Amino acid sequence: MIDIIKNLIFLTQDQITFWVLQSILLLMLIYAFICSAHEIYYSGKGGVSFILKRGKKSRGYFHHFASGFISVIIAVTISIADTAHGHKVFIFLVDVIIVLYLSYWNGWSKNKLVGIYSQIEQKEEKR
Repeated sequence: MIDIIKNLIFLTQDQITFWVLQSILLLMLIYAFICSAHEIYYSGKGGVSFILKRGKKSRGYFHHFASGFISVIIAVTISIADTAHGHKVFIFLVDVIIVLYLSYWNGWSKNKLVGIYSQIEQKEEKR
């Protein structure tokens, strides 16, 4: 039991948590890039392609995700983690660029964001 507690304490240290969160963000970027490239490739191979103009509501989803994710998760994590000491501004800028790319320019991730927000809005609560 003591070993399990020691392992849990080790895994929740700032340096481990910080790099796990950074890895998750990087993996999200890579996955979204691959999925987007896959969609582009297959739309050129006879798949369906169309031009989509987003409305004000869905553009608001992107803004909420980007600003919320950047201000809450990234900024707070980087500011309180001592692991990034000396490189906090650089890491913050890279993370902001990744989140902005995922929020505004990657078509696959934008479609996923709209789908998630739509599911949340349509969910009914039973009381």
